[in-house]
Amino acid sequence: MGKILVATGLESKKKIELKELLFLGDWCLNNNIDTNRFDVVNYHWNDRKKLFQDYKKLERVYELFLQILSDSLNKYHCKNLPISYWRILIGPWLETFIHTIFDRWEMMNKANKEYKINSMLSFINPKMEYFIPYDFDDYYLKIKSHNWNQFIYTYIGEFININQIESIELSLDNFKKRNYKNDFIKLCNVISNKINSKKNIFIYSRSIDFKSYLQMQFLLKQFPTIWNKVLSPRIFPNMNSRSKLLKGIKFDQDSFCKLLVNLIPIQIPTIYLEGFLELNEYSRIFLPSSSKLVVDSIAWFTDDVFKNWIALKKISSNTKYIISQHGGNYGTSLFNSTEEHQISISDSFLSWGWKDKRSKVLNLGTFNYQKQKILKKQKKIKLKIILIQGLNPKYSNFIFASPISTCQWRSYLNDQERFIKLLDKDIKKSLTIKLYKNNFQYDEESFFRKSFPNVKIYSKPKSLLNIINSFSIVVATYNATTFLETLMINFPTIIFWNNNHWELRDESKSFFNKLRQVGIFHDSSDSAAEFINRVSNDISGWWFSKELQIVREEFVKNYAKKITLKELSDHLKNYVEYKKK
Repeated sequence: MGKILVATGLESKKKIELKELLFLGDWCLNNNIDTNRFDVVNYHWNDRKKLFQDYKKLERVYELFLQILSDSLNKYHCKNLPISYWRILIGPWLETFIHTIFDRWEMMNKANKEYKINSMLSFINPKMEYFIPYDFDDYYLKIKSHNWNQFIYTYIGEFININQIESIELSLDNFKKRNYKNDFIKLCNVISNKINSKKNIFIYSRSIDFKSYLQMQFLLKQFPTIWNKVLSPRIFPNMNSRSKLLKGIKFDQDSFCKLLVNLIPIQIPTIYLEGFLELNEYSRIFLPSSSKLVVDSIAWFTDDVFKNWIALKKISSNTKYIISQHGGNYGTSLFNSTEEHQISISDSFLSWGWKDKRSKVLNLGTFNYQKQKILKKQKKIKLKIILIQGLNPKYSNFIFASPISTCQWRSYLNDQERFIKLLDKDIKKSLTIKLYKNNFQYDEESFFRKSFPNVKIYSKPKSLLNIINSFSIVVATYNATTFLETLMINFPTIIFWNNNHWELRDESKSFFNKLRQVGIFHDSSDSAAEFINRVSNDISGWWFSKELQIVREEFVKNYAKKITLKELSDHLKNYVEYKKK
């Protein structure tokens, strides 16, 4: 007798014996369930070599479909826009969508190949329109949900001829409150446009505080105006017109590409199709009429109104576009699709210090930490450790060198638990765990409380730098911004992670090896805990040693170099003058 496949964490209305069930992945099960008690398909990207190979393969698939979709959208909208325009506007959605669908596709085929599947659980009378996102923000919320993933897995199941058992009810909440904050932002942007519609240098998604922003405008000799992200108009899908989008595109020999041809017309956000005219109107009304240079750090990803605006300005006005690095992982991670995308769409990419063979990458440094002072000497305080946690959604969404999906993030959490267990008893009492800002249904606090009922947990949304002076040492556990910030300000820091899940690029390995030699970087929770046990009585003596400080300064120079607003403003003014020639 074949198995009944369970693809998500949604509950079935039909009672089925557990022995009949096959779970597609750890994301189907509650956090406190021992997965060894059930039949769970082994995650395909537990083979990290396969992950990297798939990443390279999907780069080619992305470029192929970007060209196909650019041609199709131009035809749909009666336009003749270049592929560079569509890369900026739809690139983030298309690339993450391809990564996401490939992951679901591989898991369904793996389950079907390795097990005898009789049928799978699916929705009772699902409404197709509910699963179509209206913009990138909506899409990025949907792909993390059980509902959307159930829809996709069901669609793939039908595509590969797996019988469906309609037993899952879809609960819809169609009531949407009016977003008065967005109305206020619209008003502010319109006023800013009236006051100063032509910005010589337009700094959009700023990462600096408001006071520093005003100072920056003064240095650039510009009248300060306030611009913020405006939410896209919400437009409903037209299923008849969507069916014609990729009509005539065929992939007889490639089943995955054939699946994409079927899925893209029913998944592309409405803002790129039915709402395209409204999108162009929003870009015209709520952003400057012209600018010689635009500086951005995060809008390139989710802000559809801005993406459309900058893509058009690059074509019509030859506006130059600079993207500045936002956070960590850049320059160190073996592969990161978002880094590649930012470099491809910008005229220049400002790194925090790392160099690259691509001429677009300028190792200028970061201007985000104007208020932070470099620690010269640490006051003698009682040992207090803060353990910084990271997480990603249970369902994968885009590929970079980090834990992917539920099973690998559970492995990450198990490493955290082991680290705490290996700390000496007295040191354990000095520990505070800072939870990630979004627990993605992992219920981190319960996980830690189960093993350590008395551990101190910090769950407030405050940034680390706002509370860091209450501690004597930071333990960073993932390749992101945290340890760059603490090394930059010279705060005692221990880093540890599983190198099998946080692969480093060759250019960065020598720098991490030096961090390892002075005790900052560790390849395992065991090594990190043992080291803290050893130096806990004299953190300052270890941290402010001459050898360690030389290594730290070299690392900061290459990955977290701090520059002043004056240096940045001079660079931007020189950039504008240079591009005139």
